[in-house]
Amino acid sequence: MECRSGSGTSRKHAHYGEKIADNILKYNLESLVECADYAQDLGIYMCVENMPVIEGLLYQDLNELNSLLEEIEVYMTLDVGHAHNSGFSSAQMFDYSLIKHVHLSDNDGTFDQHNALGTGNIDFNSIFKNMAEAQYDGIVMVEVKDPRDVIQSLNFIEKMV
Repeated sequence: MECRSGSGTSRKHAHYGEKIADNILKYNLESLVECADYAQDLGIYMCVENMPVIEGLLYQDLNELNSLLEEIEVYMTLDVGHAHNSGFSSAQMFDYSLIKHVHLSDNDGTFDQHNALGTGNIDFNSIFKNMAEAQYDGIVMVEVKDPRDVIQSLNFIEKMV
């Protein structure tokens, strides 16, 4: 709070503060654990997706997400576009054994654009090479904003593999 003598005004900057942020993390973790238990009861994999660099979103860092997932014994959805937007190289993206689901889209690294594969600057040669070296055999899906970009992306993949 700021008070100025003689100005007749006071000003307060309201914000959520660390307590709210801590509570968000706590409740999110509790929710993830509950969902993980439910998924286990059903005999299915639960995957948590890494998020793009947007203020307020959790799990933007693959290393932090992987540590959390190891702790609560669930799996990762690797969103390649989000990881690229978060500064992870193509070589780093498949360093995690908990990946069970992959989302593919392209962007220029500045924002999560969900563009057709081959239209941004993600190194998909390296992505597919690292995926093969990691012996990844889970789900891979194209996640683009324009339905026409699905065909373009599939044609791009076909030329690469």
